[in-house]
Amino acid sequence: MRKPRKSVPGRGGPEGRVGKMRLGPVEIGLILVIVLIVFGVSKLPQVGGAVGKGLREFRQAVKGEEEPKAVAKTEDKKETKSS
Repeated sequence: MRKPRKSVPGRGGPEGRVGKMRLGPVEIGLILVIVLIVFGVSKLPQVGGAVGKGLREFRQAVKGEEEPKAVAKTEDKKETKSS
């Protein structure tokens, strides 16, 4: 019978996990300040909208949906109006 292997620190074993990333309120605040400095106050709504749209599209791609239902309905309305 084989002996169980000891986990080596830094190798991702149960005792020495690498890559745990926990974002607390201080880290989130720091990220927001950096984003504010980089993009400026006037661009924040555009950046937020783009990030939200990208996340929405990513989730739909993971689920396997090809097109959001709201967009499909508006496109159907456009086609019927132009006909």
